[in-house]
Amino acid sequence: MDSYVEILERSRAFFEDVLLPRIADYMPLSVEPTEEMHRLANRALGAGFTSAVMFPSVKRQMLDFHLGVIQMLTEPLEGMSATGQYTEPLVDAVDSFKQAGTLNRPDGPYCLFMLSGAFPAETKGHSPNDLRPLFASRGWVSLTAFEYMAIQRMRAARTLDHGFDRNGPMGQPMWLLDTLGEDGRSAYAYWDVETHGIHLGFSDSDAGREGFGAHPAMVVAVPDD
Repeated sequence: MDSYVEILERSRAFFEDVLLPRIADYMPLSVEPTEEMHRLANRALGAGFTSAVMFPSVKRQMLDFHLGVIQMLTEPLEGMSATGQYTEPLVDAVDSFKQAGTLNRPDGPYCLFMLSGAFPAETKGHSPNDLRPLFASRGWVSLTAFEYMAIQRMRAARTLDHGFDRNGPMGQPMWLLDTLGEDGRSAYAYWDVETHGIHLGFSDSDAGREGFGAHPAMVVAVPDD
């Protein structure tokens, strides 16, 4: 697994590349990992959480959420097929996401560790209200809407495919359990194979959706400069 310094450099380069300079600028300038950070990274690695991205504070993410939608969910992907290029995303009221609650995140920057492959089959077909206790019992968190946008684009750019989340065969439409609307509904997202765009919305937390699961993740707080 990459070091925290390598994760920081790679994450900053991504946000600079997608023209989110204020996100990149609010990343830590450097990282000096503590013993606790090393312990948590080893725990994540041991559990198979081998993919990692660093993020600035949630407050900074929310200030640039609308710009993030534009830059990460609409801009063309180099090398991607015509049917894989982003069309206009279907987002349920951007302001609803900016005002939604973000669960299980520190006040400052953090490193998100997650599985490199598919979400666990045991998360599929359950409601968000059923999944949250399961995640808590395992010491897991889920993805937030902003994290989803970044990871979705990172994976699509690397694989030239939307298999991470497409709503068709072998796809992984997903609950974003750690973004909770003001009305108690849970966020979800997927790549629509018919419209060739991202759907990002909210749905009832006590009802499952066919084929939906959730990606486990682990969060490590990063000391701010």
